[in-house]
Amino acid sequence: METVHTQCTPADHMGKALDYAYKQWPKLRRYALDGCYHIDNNQVERAQRPSVMGRKNYLFSKSDSGAVDNAIFYSLI
Repeated sequence: METVHTQCTPADHMGKALDYAYKQWPKLRRYALDGCYHIDNNQVERAQRPSVMGRKNYLFSKSDSGAVDNAIFYSLI
């Protein structure tokens, strides 16, 4: 990274990518050295998926009675 960084300008695509990598370097080192940090948050996203999918699926109702049932259901929640 250091040798390529001296060969490109900060406005170049590679220069922007290297600047981003240098800014993230302390976090990446902390992740690599400690081992208790997770590199992604897939577990949290999977836990939120059912409520988000239900909210999206229940947004539109096929009939008026279905809309009333959804309103009752959401008022209970």
